[in-house]
Amino acid sequence: MKTIHFVLPIAMAVLSCTSEATESENFINHHNAQNSLDWDGVYSGIIPCADCEGIEIEITLTQDMEYEMITRYIGQSDESITEKGQFQWQGNNIELLGKTKHSQSETKFIKVEENQLRMLDTEGKIIEGNLSEQYVLKKEGNVAVENKRWQLVELGGQPINSSSDTHYLIFHSHNNKLEAKANCNTMQFEYKISNEFQLSSKAGLSTLMACQDDIEDRLKNAIQEADNISVDENRLSLNKARMTPLAVFVLAD
Repeated sequence: MKTIHFVLPIAMAVLSCTSEATESENFINHHNAQNSLDWDGVYSGIIPCADCEGIEIEITLTQDMEYEMITRYIGQSDESITEKGQFQWQGNNIELLGKTKHSQSETKFIKVEENQLRMLDTEGKIIEGNLSEQYVLKKEGNVAVENKRWQLVELGGQPINSSSDTHYLIFHSHNNKLEAKANCNTMQFEYKISNEFQLSSKAGLSTLMACQDDIEDRLKNAIQEADNISVDENRLSLNKARMTPLAVFVLAD
């Protein structure tokens, strides 16, 4: 009887450890980038290049496990190289399986992180060194800016007497439409935010009321001229290059 009482606790301990290990493995297997992150979408950035000014890359990932990668070697050619194919998950990494006649023979590995992709070396390892953070592609859009109402307070360096109901800007991320108003018509633009702060836009639909001042036209021009944005807590500006902001907004209450 003493032997039986001695073996039973050991057996129970072994079963308990096995159960805990299985639960831990299941947690690891299910709690990964594929299951816990909103990873599908468009990512872009410029990574280092040994013999050019930089490699401009845009990668689109879909829920169907398909990807498209557009690559351009800055300073060498204006031609872009497009590669499409399937990808497969390997933990928090993905392996790009497609090839084109332009692509290199080595396998491409990418680590999926929150709102960004990290380009890995040919063995699927993180690139170390001073340039490590330059191998990151940012997801299209900017959560600090989008889906919020921004009240216009300054235009062309001049203060604007406004309210958030009559003078505002909203980036709608679900359809990539920018909505704007300056106490007159509701204007709509197609927009794209790349690498968090690079902005491009194209005028779309607008109501056709006659406006009493030129603020609407000036705001429309500012939106179309802007090529980047900057955001600092509750303040947003539309900028062209590094010049004085074209328009300044504050986050509406």
